[in-house]
Amino acid sequence: MGRFLASNVIKGERAFKAATMSALALLTLFFTGIVVSMVTYTDWDTLFSTLMSQEILFAIRLSLITATISTILSISVAIPVAYAISQIEFPGKDIVDILGHGLVEAVCGGIPIILPYQSDMVKRIALFPRDIYVSTSKPPGPAVNRFKGIVTEIKPFSSLMRLKVTVGENNLLAELPKDIFEDMRIKIGQEIFLILFLITQPPSYELI
Repeated sequence: MGRFLASNVIKGERAFKAATMSALALLTLFFTGIVVSMVTYTDWDTLFSTLMSQEILFAIRLSLITATISTILSISVAIPVAYAISQIEFPGKDIVDILGHGLVEAVCGGIPIILPYQSDMVKRIALFPRDIYVSTSKPPGPAVNRFKGIVTEIKPFSSLMRLKVTVGENNLLAELPKDIFEDMRIKIGQEIFLILFLITQPPSYELI
């Protein structure tokens, strides 16, 4: 069954984004108040004399020495371990590889697509309808794997409605349950947004 983003989900995301921004604003105001109160009520002569005391200087010197030794030890251990993980097969390596993946951009027919990086070159990408959400309004958040297109064809497909959407020079297929399709009132020639969800198992792309 094709994946979708109905209008109520979009509204929920907008409400969540508004709540998050409000919480961030309050948190910023809280820390700003702390800084202002420190600047206002701090006795600077006492502060500088305290910083220059032998106890504080010893604590700073000890912190610097400890941090330097910890960094050297971490590097000396992390590099051999990383090399061993990349070269040696062992039980559970697949889980470690999944946790260690980054992201890579692959251009597919002029469309930039962000994929999980698996240390191999991406050979081809297959965008299945199950990997595509549909929205009639611009989704919130960063424009990663989100594209604007025009509906050029609508036809029934089993218990679903299949949409052909033109994005640039590419035609992508998306599927919606019929009841969701009717609620969204999508028509041919309408501008909609497609959201790709490609972090799946098995992946919908082939590696060299």
